[in-house]
Amino acid sequence: MSLPILPLRSSMCGLAVALLLVAAVPASSPLDELKPLVGHWKAATASGKSMAVDYRLISNDTVLVEAYNAGSPRETMTVFHADGASLIATHYCAQGNQPRLRHAPSSKGLVFVFLDATNLPDPSASHLVRLELSFGPDGSLKRIETYRERGKDDVSTLVLHRE
Repeated sequence: MSLPILPLRSSMCGLAVALLLVAAVPASSPLDELKPLVGHWKAATASGKSMAVDYRLISNDTVLVEAYNAGSPRETMTVFHADGASLIATHYCAQGNQPRLRHAPSSKGLVFVFLDATNLPDPSASHLVRLELSFGPDGSLKRIETYRERGKDDVSTLVLHRE
């Protein structure tokens, strides 16, 4: 039994249609790794205080907003968005500065490192220089912040649970 040989023209049309279909499928966004964070999370601090962190998508699901210490006078916000094939996080700090961090490949989960900052009065003033986010086997979220002031790092860790 022999297989029919399609005319070249028909084969080329099929190839063109296949290429158009592939091109029409949107490429995955770097933000896709962060989308599972959407929701309400809580943690207890070392002093036993309750801490709330909310994540939500805005702008046609192209931006993830983190509201840290939600509802308090010292609420801060970190906004994550794609920058080409990478991710940028802009942290709106209660100290009044706005560090920008760029995603850095890591085996420790999602890691963002200092890129630059606005409204930083002096490079030695306290500001966020590193943010790590990773999921635990129990579905918890480990959030590690590193602030730098006068060349010294202060690292704090929160383990959050989805509510």
